[in-house]
Amino acid sequence: MFPGNMQDHYKELVELLHSIIARLDDPSLPAEQVELFARRHIHYALTPTHYKLIEEAMLWTLERALGNDCNDHVLTAWKNCYAALVEKTIAASEVIVK
Repeated sequence: MFPGNMQDHYKELVELLHSIIARLDDPSLPAEQVELFARRHIHYALTPTHYKLIEEAMLWTLERALGNDCNDHVLTAWKNCYAALVEKTIAASEVIVK
């Protein structure tokens, strides 16, 4: 689904996650950052199923990476951040496509 150098994709993902973590008290992402993210992913034709699979993979990874520090509160916070990002990305994608 993501052609090219996966290292570049990993770096972008880490930068996006950093933006989310930096705003945990105010999880809003600047509109231009969400639009840029949406523009980069429009041509992949992501569906709600893809976003759900990405969420499951992210949560699975967090559970293993955090070990004993992972709990329901942490997972819920990440689910909420991810849901907000997906909602804003889909909305931005719809505006861009029109």
